[in-house]
Amino acid sequence: MKQERAGTPVTIGNIKLIPLERVSVHYTDDKRGVFFYSYMEPIGVVIITPHGQWAADINGRTIPLETYVRQIDGLQETLDSL
Repeated sequence: MKQERAGTPVTIGNIKLIPLERVSVHYTDDKRGVFFYSYMEPIGVVIITPHGQWAADINGRTIPLETYVRQIDGLQETLDSL
């Protein structure tokens, strides 16, 4: 299972950052038992300043914020709550 989600917003002065992350959960079973493992990887960040909002991917490239809003469940709700 893979899920992309908005992480916990962080405020630094008058700048808010919302980390965007992909969580993967996997399992396997064999004669020894069932094994689970998971990991989280960053995919981008939303930056909110008094001058506007924008997003960047993990490589620092600007991504249209609407792209992430469509792609990541709950991001719009997080933005609305700030």
